[in-house]
Amino acid sequence: MICASLCTISSTGELHTKMILFSLAIYMISFYVRSMLRRNLAAWDIVFPGMYHVDNVKSQIGLGVHFIGGAYFVLMAPLQYVPWFRKKYLNFHRWNGRVAVTLLGITVVGGSIYTWEVGISQIVPEYQTSANCA
Repeated sequence: MICASLCTISSTGELHTKMILFSLAIYMISFYVRSMLRRNLAAWDIVFPGMYHVDNVKSQIGLGVHFIGGAYFVLMAPLQYVPWFRKKYLNFHRWNGRVAVTLLGITVVGGSIYTWEVGISQIVPEYQTSANCA
């Protein structure tokens, strides 16, 4: 309940959303980033089969950058909206904002590289094209 103690809660739905995002960040760090640090990228296929492409290093790098930036952003960006935290730690607030915006841009680039290398049909099967379509 770390997130709950940091946030000013106005409704149950807001708390629920923040807890989901916080849980997502912890999951991303504990699974995806940890598997990158251990050089076990094939573990990515446990959750999303077909995500890891052995022969495509650019897609691995792009997705790794996307995961690292996304984990930081999802974990640290909500602190930007906590009024008492912003007032008490103004210098941290400013630097956290700069880092978050920079990493957001890098995260988008990483995800775009992965999508370019793998193709959208591998990520979202509904976008697969067929030669027989009318």
